[in-house]
Amino acid sequence: MVAKKLNAANYKIHVEQAKAKAKAIEHEAEIMLQEAKIKAKESEIEAKKRLEDESLKIKKEHEIRIAQLDKKEEKLTKRLEKEISEIKDEKAELKVLKERFHTLSGDALKTKESYLEKLDESIKTIGQVAGLTKDEAKEIVLKKVEEDCRGEIAHVVRKYETQAKEESKRRANYII
Repeated sequence: MVAKKLNAANYKIHVEQAKAKAKAIEHEAEIMLQEAKIKAKESEIEAKKRLEDESLKIKKEHEIRIAQLDKKEEKLTKRLEKEISEIKDEKAELKVLKERFHTLSGDALKTKESYLEKLDESIKTIGQVAGLTKDEAKEIVLKKVEEDCRGEIAHVVRKYETQAKEESKRRANYII
């Protein structure tokens, strides 16, 4: 019985020791769990901070790109408006030149008709006064008209050449 009591006492001691060890292990586990929770919380805070930093960086890049695109859009809009304005100006100038051309064409036709009438009159008059044939009188008048017209024609040709050169330079500059 003493042995039983000794065994029972040893058993109780072992049980108490086991309980103490279990409590110590349980306490260690709680500490480890708390440390793990703290580390998880710190990792979460660090991840949030990195996320915020990255978000700010991305927002700044986005704002910079938007500003660049706005500048580019404004620049292109101004360029487009300028080109539209130039096209309108050219169109108006072309209209004026066309009207001048029609006016000059009409004047040229009238002048031609007037010259032809005067030529016929001159041929008749020279033929009557000088006693020349119609062909001889016609040849004399044509030479005189040719001499008179050369100067005028040369002046008109130079004028149109100058206008054409100016127009080609202006268009070349526009294309460049």
